[in-house]
Amino acid sequence: MVRVTRTRLSLELRAQHCGTHWSQLLLRLGSASLLFRSVSGTKDAAQHMLAVIRKYAPSTLERYLRIANQFLGFLESCDIAFSQVTLAAVLDYLAAARASRSQDLEIHRISATSAIKALRWFHKLSQWEQLTPAMQSPVITAYCSQSSAKDRREAMPIPMALISAWEQRVCDPDAPLCTVLCLGAALLATHASLRFGDIQRVDFSSLSLTTAALHGVCFATKTTSQGQLFAVTIAGITGRDSSSCWPLHWLSALQRAASPFRAQDGDPDFLWFSTAPELNNLLELAPASYCTALLVLRWAATLPWHPATPCLSALEASQLTLHSMKSTVLAAAAQLRLSKDIRLSQGHHRDSAALYSRNDTFDSLFAQRRLSIALSRGPRAAVRLPRLCLHLSGFLFARASPQPFLLVLKLHQTPLGSMADASAASSLESPLALKQLLSSLQVPEELIHALQRAGIDTVPDFAFAYATAQELDVFCSEEQAELWDTLGVSDPTHSPAMARLRRALHKAKHLTEAADSAPSASSSNAPSTAQLQPNAWAEHAPPRLDSASIAQLVKDFQQNYPGEHLDGDAMPSVRLLSIVHRWFVPGNAISWIPWQLRLSEKTAAFLSAALFDDTPEMPVAHLRLSPAWLGRIQTVFRNAIALCKGAHLQRLKAYDKKVLDLATQAPTDPSLRTVSTSELVSADRKLWKEISSLHSSGWTLDDALHEMTTVRSDVGNLLQLRARPPPPPLRPPRDPNAPLRGKGKTGKGNPGKGNAPPLKRKTPGATGSSDTAQLDLVKNRDSSAQAIAMSLIFAQPKLNVLQCLASALQDKDSGLPALLAEGVPTGAFEPLPSSGQWTPAQPELDFSQEFSPASLEHCRGNWLAAESNQELLEQLVQDEVAKGFVKPFDGDEADDCYASLVALSLDFKVGNIKISTKSDVKESKFVLAWLAQCFAHEQPRSLRTAPRLHCYSAADAFADTARIGIGGWLSTASEFIWFSEIFTADQVRAQWPQLHGSMQPYIGCFETLAQLALAQCTWHCLRCKHVKFVLPSATDNTSAESGLNKLFSTAEPLGLFLRLAATWAHLHRVQFELEHLAGEKNVWADKLSRDNISFLQHRSAERRRISLAELASASHCVTLHDTGHAWPAPLVRAQHAMLR
Repeated sequence: MVRVTRTRLSLELRAQHCGTHWSQLLLRLGSASLLFRSVSGTKDAAQHMLAVIRKYAPSTLERYLRIANQFLGFLESCDIAFSQVTLAAVLDYLAAARASRSQDLEIHRISATSAIKALRWFHKLSQWEQLTPAMQSPVITAYCSQSSAKDRREAMPIPMALISAWEQRVCDPDAPLCTVLCLGAALLATHASLRFGDIQRVDFSSLSLTTAALHGVCFATKTTSQGQLFAVTIAGITGRDSSSCWPLHWLSALQRAASPFRAQDGDPDFLWFSTAPELNNLLELAPASYCTALLVLRWAATLPWHPATPCLSALEASQLTLHSMKSTVLAAAAQLRLSKDIRLSQGHHRDSAALYSRNDTFDSLFAQRRLSIALSRGPRAAVRLPRLCLHLSGFLFARASPQPFLLVLKLHQTPLGSMADASAASSLESPLALKQLLSSLQVPEELIHALQRAGIDTVPDFAFAYATAQELDVFCSEEQAELWDTLGVSDPTHSPAMARLRRALHKAKHLTEAADSAPSASSSNAPSTAQLQPNAWAEHAPPRLDSASIAQLVKDFQQNYPGEHLDGDAMPSVRLLSIVHRWFVPGNAISWIPWQLRLSEKTAAFLSAALFDDTPEMPVAHLRLSPAWLGRIQTVFRNAIALCKGAHLQRLKAYDKKVLDLATQAPTDPSLRTVSTSELVSADRKLWKEISSLHSSGWTLDDALHEMTTVRSDVGNLLQLRARPPPPPLRPPRDPNAPLRGKGKTGKGNPGKGNAPPLKRKTPGATGSSDTAQLDLVKNRDSSAQAIAMSLIFAQPKLNVLQCLASALQDKDSGLPALLAEGVPTGAFEPLPSSGQWTPAQPELDFSQEFSPASLEHCRGNWLAAESNQELLEQLVQDEVAKGFVKPFDGDEADDCYASLVALSLDFKVGNIKISTKSDVKESKFVLAWLAQCFAHEQPRSLRTAPRLHCYSAADAFADTARIGIGGWLSTASEFIWFSEIFTADQVRAQWPQLHGSMQPYIGCFETLAQLALAQCTWHCLRCKHVKFVLPSATDNTSAESGLNKLFSTAEPLGLFLRLAATWAHLHRVQFELEHLAGEKNVWADKLSRDNISFLQHRSAERRRISLAELASASHCVTLHDTGHAWPAPLVRAQHAMLR
């Protein structure tokens, strides 16, 4: 029994089992299978048989092979030979398969439709010729048709109340570990719309967390085997901060659960673990089966950890399946009327355009955020009706009250916004709503009747009938004297009754404004275009103006100010316009708007394109104040106020001009300066606060601006000149003991010391040497200093420092660090190199002890004979002493024994290479040096466009592990040339040694080389005309097309080949012009690149041969011909060739 701890291992074991089962079935068929007869005589027959089923998934193979095995067993039990199978035998089997469910047969238990599908697959792959007439019979087809009409079963979506409860359970610190693991996997599949099989094929290491989402990759799914990206938002539905974001808690639980098993099993490649959800510890690391996960999902739907909370019953939970996780967000997205492309991206169904975008998670994250925002604003999602209405009444209408939706209100600790639907807005229009509002604030009944007699019946009528609370004083007039006498009030204006009425007016304005800004039922079903814009910002206030309102404001502005032009730089952004428009809504006041939000329409669109999903804001803290920049900001802001009819444009311009003049004035006194950007923003805040107070006091905005511009001095006081800060202090005095660095007037320098006060003495109590100072150990001291510049190597920093010190001290053993860096051979993996000075040791030939350790003896010494002869040893030593190689020493004094040492003091200063521009990077330096070489001898160029050669041409390249091929052709009105060359990998590496391994990864380089070869062949035909021309060509490789059109690429080694092509094109005055050609249409060039030249054998005289050396040289090709011989025919024809 193999213990399966990884999904990939499980798939491999199942695939091996299916391969064995397939081979056994073919062996049982024997000669009846054409496939078995074809491969039985080959050397690797088993591998050939397995290659037929290699592309099918193990689950498909298991289902089809099981039915095929049952059919073969059925034939054998009926004594029917496999080579004599008839239609009657197949029909008998199908009849038994159809009756298997009613008769509960142990042999089959399959449907006729599944049996026919599996038998057709087995017949096709095994090439069972005797079964062909039966599979094509109309009787077999009749069994596939559905006998009776029935409803289509669909997976019910999970209610949003359950998803909200699951998210909060995952974030609960008291939740068991296995509960968090199971619920987190279910939430991931639900939010990302993944199948259960998809989340069981996710590597734990592929999960990556960003500031906005959790990303991952499924290495295999139902629809793809090349990896599928998915992403879920960090916040989910209930996330408001880091403590309520369920992915963070789930990832932490995954880390804690998988850590004890990593040493033995490694990282898991599945996300749903096989465990009971109530456990606090994970017992084993194994993937959950379909049945286990389904039981956990239905268990979680009943919310067993909240027994008192309304939830789904066991009968209702049984309607959920694992596919419900995939359908939940898709059903909600359809209800939100999201576009089809967004829903397809959420469901991971993409076309070729989305496939080549390489990331299809943006639309999925957008759909999840729209769903979260819609739920937070209040409208509850309607439960989608299932097609199979078997338990519909029990699932939807068993309870009279909408308790699952009340669950959302109870579980959310933070407010999710107004949960009122469209009926709430309509209730404000009823007279009962106004009466309830006034009664709740204890307004007297007599005053309510007086309000109704004035014609005020609804809350909106009350809110807009009186613009301000002062207008309610009409009820305090002499006409209402009888009312106040009844109430016994002598001072109606300051009575509690009028105070409550004014409070009711203020509250009615807020209720009406909230109802008007809330989306209606029709707008939620069909959102406007403005709501679906990619740069739509979401915030609580103010409400975003729709396109119709903005168009009307622009129309009125153009009528009021015909000379003003609203372009992209002068038109305020929608957000700024909405904030200013809110100023002039009854009940609101003017408030200061930060400069970061004073954006034009063009700037807001640019910032929105640069941001992912955030409110566009312009940073102003680091900007330098200038008249042009300040003028643009003022233009956008005053146009926003004028568009909303808040003030006249001329009054706004006068105010802005005064601010601009004072903020950008040029001081005559050098000790003064103008205001900075931050000081200007602070002054603007104070000025608009004062304007707001004037406007709240009853002033119009025109009068308030005129007051601040011409009457008061607030603008001048806040923007007055400031004192310039003092200059920075001088450099501190230099060290008096440091030598002077200047050479003086004579140029000889001054070795003396600088005149400076003496340094301070060492403070008492400081640590130091108790016996002797370190410098006392050195007899001869020298105070010379030497600066050494070094750069540390990351691999061997100590050896690098030792090398620099040895070179600076002129040490005789300066080559030692280089030898140490190379390392010492150990002889463990390769033999030790011989020095040539010592006698090599002979290998031992005694193999009696097989398990004895191998000997590491490498050499046997240099004086083998002297080791055994004492007289010879003394004679050799005397010879060494006489030649001076060895010096005799008597005694044991260390000072006389060892050579004198050198002591030095090191002062290290660490620094990094300053990189201020891209030209300081090493790669950029090489490119700039190459460009400098190219432009060193620049020749005058004609500004006239080079003529385009009228021709048809194409080139292609081929590459595999050990060889490459290039080929191409060119056809003009009078000539046709072609080339085809095959080179080995060794020949290619002889020219370009950096191309390692297989040649296939460098196909883009060889496509570039093929185009260069085509250009050289074309130039040889036209070399008598030394004119510049444009060569049009076609290629099916995107890298070569883009690189040759630009003659530049940062990718290596493609950049090397492009520099080669650019150098050759510059020297030969040829310009490349490539267009993309589909691979299926580039037939001739593809055949030529693979040395398939049979179709052009009749035109072998027009073939051009070219070598790798010619392609790699990128130089002029000069040929010499004797005067006594005729020129080659191609060269003669080239004399008469003309560019038309």
